[in-house]
Amino acid sequence: MRKAEEAKKQAEAKRLAEEKAAAEAKRLAAEKAAADAERVRKAEEAKKQAEAKRLAEEKAAAEAKKLAAEKAEAERLRKAEAKSLADEKAAAEAKTVRLAQLELRRVGCFSGRDDGLLNQATKDAIELYHSKLGKRSIKLDITDEFIAELKRQPRVCPLVCREDQVAQGDQCIAKATPEKEKPAQKRPAKEEPRQASKPQRRDDDAPSRARQREARPVIRSGGGSTMTGVGF
Repeated sequence: MRKAEEAKKQAEAKRLAEEKAAAEAKRLAAEKAAADAERVRKAEEAKKQAEAKRLAEEKAAAEAKKLAAEKAEAERLRKAEAKSLADEKAAAEAKTVRLAQLELRRVGCFSGRDDGLLNQATKDAIELYHSKLGKRSIKLDITDEFIAELKRQPRVCPLVCREDQVAQGDQCIAKATPEKEKPAQKRPAKEEPRQASKPQRRDDDAPSRARQREARPVIRSGGGSTMTGVGF
């Protein structure tokens, strides 16, 4: 009886130990599965985060590229606009300077080219104009008021022409180029008139002339003169 009880206790203890071992194994398996699942979840999360980061970086790069292109285009348009305004301003200034050059030429103070450039020749002409009017040139800026003043003026400066020009009225014209004297042409020497050569008598005509002399009759007149005729 006691052995049966002892065996029963041992069997129960074994069962409990097995159940405990099984429970522990199940717990460990569950923990392992949970750890694996967590590891997979974290990997998926990391993958999602990496993808999101890549997309964000691509979006940021595209946005930066777009902003850079817009900035470059805006800069190009700004420069083009600035160049256009500068060209218009330069063209207007050149037109104003050229009008001043034409008027300074009309009043006799400018002899340079009407090129619309505020060069030294134009500045000298302005100073000469002011000096002739007893003014002192302080600023050499050409304004609409200055051009209007020039248009009201008659000739101010004496007409001065270049060395290759001459004054004609209020203008300088090019000097006439003297014609070069043509070298005298040599006349051909007169040829001496050729004298017609007399035909030489041929020796073979001598017998014919002798026969003609023999055929002519000789007529003697009463006065002692002798006549020679043909056809008697």
